[in-house]
This record gives sequence, structure tokens and C-alpha cells, in this order.
Amino acid sequence: MYPTSRLAYLESQLVESSSNLTLKRPTARPLSRSSRYIQLHRGIYLPIAAWGVLSREEQHLAKVLSTHRSATEPPVFSHISAAILHD
Repeated sequence: MYPTSRLAYLESQLVESSSNLTLKRPTARPLSRSSRYIQLHRGIYLPIAAWGVLSREEQHLAKVLSTHRSATEPPVFSHISAAILHD
């Protein structure tokens, strides 16, 4: 399991709005030099500075947390996502 402080850090970095954000897709090059956020899930964003310091596993965890945050019903995670949450 991830330390509570690491989960809390990731949760605190997620932004829930597209208003006034300059975005970047996680798998694409920056759309402009002023891109400061990446979209993890519809309506959920993370500052690029925070994304850049995360390991690949932590990046996946951030995507899982963004999915959980935007879900209208409690999601069920499986495979790699469940393993990362359980790790």
C-alpha cells in the first residue's frame, strides 16, 4: 500500500476544472510552451510540474485516483490498477 502521505500528495495535486487551464495530453508533446496541466480524466487535471516528478507507477496511480474522483458510482479496479492500489 502507498504511504498515506504519498496518496494525499497526489490527491492534493489533482485539479477538477477546465476553466482557465492550459492543457497538455499525458502522451503528447506540449500543445504550447505555456501548457501547465495535463488531463488525466475528463474534468481532472494535474500540473505538469507534479506529473514530471512522478514515477511511471505513480503516474498510473494518479490516473486511477482521477478516475475514482470523477466516478458517479464507486469504480471497481482490476489488473494493474488494482495491483498499484494494493501495492
